[in-house]
Amino acid sequence: MDTIPHWLLPIEEDTRYPRSKERLEIQRITYESLFERSLETIMEGGSIRELVKTDPRDVSYGSFIAWIKSNPEREKRYKEARKVGSDAVLEKMKEIADGDGLEDVQRSKLRIDVRKIEIQAWDRERYGDGESRGSMGGGGGINIIIGSVKPPEPSGNVYEVVSGD
Repeated sequence: MDTIPHWLLPIEEDTRYPRSKERLEIQRITYESLFERSLETIMEGGSIRELVKTDPRDVSYGSFIAWIKSNPEREKRYKEARKVGSDAVLEKMKEIADGDGLEDVQRSKLRIDVRKIEIQAWDRERYGDGESRGSMGGGGGINIIIGSVKPPEPSGNVYEVVSGD
């Protein structure tokens, strides 16, 4: 029987990055300062991932989210910020739908669909998750149609449709 190579063996502790008290304290301070900014970003409909990516302190997105969720008070504030942010995302959806007519309709639809999923996750109570209030495509949620224009109603004039057959 072959032995497992050393590089496949489980590592008990990652010795490359010792987790000293000083390092943990620096991480805590970094996360606390970033937390307040992340709440503001979320409430404006922004992305924490982008905030973390642009932060010069090399913060891990996954570790930061885990840190937020490790404390019930922080997690509560995070969820409240997401509820407020869902309104901002909804406003962005309206801007995309109204558009200036120059954007590709399919691209606009994709952008709106992604934001629908986002606000469903951010505020399930108001925007539903398919179980509690119905899906976003109908049944009590938001339904946005892009690219459809209703023809004007005839006002005394008779419109004749001519077929090109």
